[in-house]
Amino acid sequence: MRFFIVFYLILSSWSSALAGDFQDIPRSSDWYISTAYASEIGIFSGYEDGSFKPNRILNRAEALKIITRAAKIPADIHPANPFEDVRRDQWFYSYVTAAFHRGIISKNTEFSPGRSVNKAEFLKMLIKAFQIDPEQYELQAKTDDLDIDAWYAPYFQFALQYEIITVDTENLIYPAEYISRGDAADIIFFLLKSGEGLDAQTLLLLAEKEIIFLLESEIKTLSPEIAQAFEKAHFFVNTAGENLPENKVIRAAKKTIQSLESIVQAKKISTTIPPDPEEMQKALENAEFLATQAVEINPHQSEILTQIKGIATTIREGLVPISDEIPEEDEDETDSSAETTNK
Repeated sequence: MRFFIVFYLILSSWSSALAGDFQDIPRSSDWYISTAYASEIGIFSGYEDGSFKPNRILNRAEALKIITRAAKIPADIHPANPFEDVRRDQWFYSYVTAAFHRGIISKNTEFSPGRSVNKAEFLKMLIKAFQIDPEQYELQAKTDDLDIDAWYAPYFQFALQYEIITVDTENLIYPAEYISRGDAADIIFFLLKSGEGLDAQTLLLLAEKEIIFLLESEIKTLSPEIAQAFEKAHFFVNTAGENLPENKVIRAAKKTIQSLESIVQAKKISTTIPPDPEEMQKALENAEFLATQAVEINPHQSEILTQIKGIATTIREGLVPISDEIPEEDEDETDSSAETTNK
């Protein structure tokens, strides 16, 4: 059965097929959040087999496509094209010419659309697409492999200072390293987050996906994936609330997550030996109370309360009381045993 929570900031219709369900990016993946967000807003799309292929290296044509989409640059077809290796009938023609006319890439005889793009090239094109001039900032960031006199140094310094990228444990950033789809999604995600901010509606849709997963699982097992779903739900809702702390939909979503965490607490109590019925009951009542509060804040979430009460009932019914009395001897079994012995 499929549940829908209706986390609406505005009234709208939307598809139940939420983006970001890639078979090769589990909740435990470092790319999970950025690829889910980037695909939800249409920057990336997956492959027909349901995969994202996060390790696949981007070429220059693919990089420009996602960069122009991220910067919301219309893929207009411009008649002027300085590149001999970019034809009008090729899928990337509009992205390349749009980028050229906006100064994201420079005039040259060849564009080399199929050539792999490295991190330095990608970062420069991305930052220029957002019309950011690193020279206008006081940049102090340094790494052990960043030549501050190199053409790409200002772009990396800007990205480091505003936490768009991070260094590894050895204080390295690898400017010449080819960039993968997963890493590109990460960089775009954190650029958007540090700039104009992430779209609250999109974040709520992604939080909803995690809550739907938790409701459908009925938290039957306390698996690592359950914990990861809670972690992701908290991130999406809290990030959405950074700019809208008093928004009712976001406040209700937080209550919903807290309610489900009380269900987890009750589930843990029910699996202890012996379980504590009173403590379990307190946790379940708290879950129902928080879910009720969520509905009071946002009446569209009434279905959640029904589902949480259903899960609570299942946990209550699954708790078998442990008796201290010694069970009476089964006379039939005793007689049967005796008969066997006599034979």
